[in-house]
Amino acid sequence: MKRNLTPEQKAQQDERRAKFRKLAHDIAAMPDDKRMEFARSLPVVATVEGRTLSPTNTMLVCMQSPGATIVGGFRQWLKAGRVVRKGEHGVSIWIPSGVKNDDNGVPDEVHFLTGTVFDVSQTEVLTEQAAA
Repeated sequence: MKRNLTPEQKAQQDERRAKFRKLAHDIAAMPDDKRMEFARSLPVVATVEGRTLSPTNTMLVCMQSPGATIVGGFRQWLKAGRVVRKGEHGVSIWIPSGVKNDDNGVPDEVHFLTGTVFDVSQTEVLTEQAAA
């Protein structure tokens, strides 16, 4: 279901996307050794399911939300019994959207989309009142 955005909402969305693209570009432009050194200096950021983020996504999260520890999408938090507090703004990361295989079934290309995740500090325990 696609919602119609007001011109102000569209402008805010475009601004967030531009900031994310610049951040991703800045990380990609780092020499490999500097990028890995930077990634090693950051705390481990895990998903609500317990998987650790890739070094690139860890850098993206920490640059947008210093102090983030456990992240998840809106629906992931609901499944975990927590709800994102009203008014909270998430951070963007790269989400794999599919793998294109070559003729032998070997992964050839992985495509990525941007996704929004929220830190555990932006959530609260889901109550029956909030679930209704």
